[in-house]
Amino acid sequence: MTKQKDIGDYMSNRHNDYSENLKYNVKNFPRVFVTADIVVINKISKTKSNSVLLIERLKSPFKNHWALPGGFFDIDQDETIQDSAIRELKEETNLEIRKKQIQLIGVFSKRGRDPREENATEPCRILSISFKVVLTEDSMDLKNIKANDDAKSVKWFALNQLPNLAFDHLEIIQSSL
Repeated sequence: MTKQKDIGDYMSNRHNDYSENLKYNVKNFPRVFVTADIVVINKISKTKSNSVLLIERLKSPFKNHWALPGGFFDIDQDETIQDSAIRELKEETNLEIRKKQIQLIGVFSKRGRDPREENATEPCRILSISFKVVLTEDSMDLKNIKANDDAKSVKWFALNQLPNLAFDHLEIIQSSL
């Protein structure tokens, strides 16, 4: 028997032991919801300062406030968290990017970062796994950017002239720089 097969057997048996011996009741564990947010930085224009793409939210919470493109990780889809960020960016702004373009900024999990935690029927926490993409002259065509889905409008803001932002999105942007 080869070493690779032994490892495969071990993993397979380990999974079977776990599946057969444990009934995993998710109600016994904290409710954690995951969002994917993405900071899109425009370095295309050499005459203007760098800017960030924001959406004006169409729905509560923070209806009519500016925010980063993003949304909830869809566990029913066959997608990674990176795929989720890319999907949300496309849904809200019509901007298409490739997975190899994005970089992880970090995980934002401070209690109260999302007001929906306080209004939930049971205790929960809403985390953001945040990414960034930096657009350069040869990376994108930005003509097709437009508000879609739950975005009321889309706009580029200079990094030194940001509006008041929803959630903890200012902290996320600052962490991306």
